[in-house]
Amino acid sequence: EMYDGYTLLELHLLTGRTHQIRVHLRHIGHAIVGDDMYGGRPLVMGDVMRQQDLAALPKKSPKLLLLSRQALHSSALTFTHPISDERVLVQAPAPRDMATAVGLLREHRLLSIVTAHAAAATIDMNVILPALHTQAEQFVKEEEEDARRRVRVATLGDEQQESDGVGGTTSGSGKKKQRKLEALLEDIL
Repeated sequence: EMYDGYTLLELHLLTGRTHQIRVHLRHIGHAIVGDDMYGGRPLVMGDVMRQQDLAALPKKSPKLLLLSRQALHSSALTFTHPISDERVLVQAPAPRDMATAVGLLREHRLLSIVTAHAAAATIDMNVILPALHTQAEQFVKEEEEDARRRVRVATLGDEQQESDGVGGTTSGSGKKKQRKLEALLEDIL
């Protein structure tokens, strides 16, 4: 379903890669609502309703939070049972917050509905993934370098304080802080 500013998608995972949907959608410029790690933001009433519709509501309504989490929901999961070797299908309805958000989007911002048959397409992930993988590696490298730079800046700040005699630190405690920061960096990376 296409809305003004939003789209409801049904996606089928082909691999078990962590963050697969989130990374791919961000890469094409369509971050998931509520996914702050990949450029999405929470959905509030003012994002969904038109100004003329909001005017009839209480003053604080535009800031009412509709979705503060990632707008992701696994509606169906299939797997082969490990003992019986039968195909198992587990289904779950959309959570209340997502159903409410989609209902409001349909009511106030619906542009069109595309059926799955008309929208269906097969994408060769063997072609797309190498390019995305290269970009993801570059992104991770940049993030790692940025984290190392922050540690160096923090460490240099400690060394500067020590040489200036500011803060009453000693050479030993500066090295200890540096080791803690480096250990923290390793945990993060």
